Amino acid sequence: MKAFASRKRGRPRKSQDVGPDRGTPEQQVKRFALVGAAQSELASYPLGILLARQIISQDQHNAGCDYARLYRLVIGRTSSNSTGGSEATDEDVERAQNQFDVLRKALVAAGRRQQDAVANVAVFERLPGWLVRARRGVVRPSDGREAEALLMGLTALLNAFGRGGKKM
Repeated sequence: MKAFASRKRGRPRKSQDVGPDRGTPEQQVKRFALVGAAQSELASYPLGILLARQIISQDQHNAGCDYARLYRLVIGRTSSNSTGGSEATDEDVERAQNQFDVLRKALVAAGRRQQDAVANVAVFERLPGWLVRARRGVVRPSDGREAEALLMGLTALLNAFGRGGKKM
């Protein structure tokens, strides 16, 4: 009986790796193809990819992220995005509703194409088709208009936030 007690059962322990998990080599190559030498965290969402490729500015990126946060809070009625995981109070929702109304009016004034482009990229996190086609070397005549619509929509949001992209 004593001979069996000295053996450890189960799977042998693995040596502890130092540092964060960087993913598989294939994932690393894909991230590098999306954002280059920029921070790999930016590859996880479309606005980050556009920022890393210097297609949009930091202020436009922040305005798009803020719009998405407000959209989720007001339309999606989620509470964990802006309040740190606790329930959103009625005051928080009302303040977010007022801010969201201002931003939505700015996008409506910019145009339907701009509104759709911003919602698709910022809120629904869809990578723009023109960006995917540009990576493949395929260009459609409408790609320039779609890219311009996104930039104009993000600029409209930025202007609605105030001068220099400061938050409300």
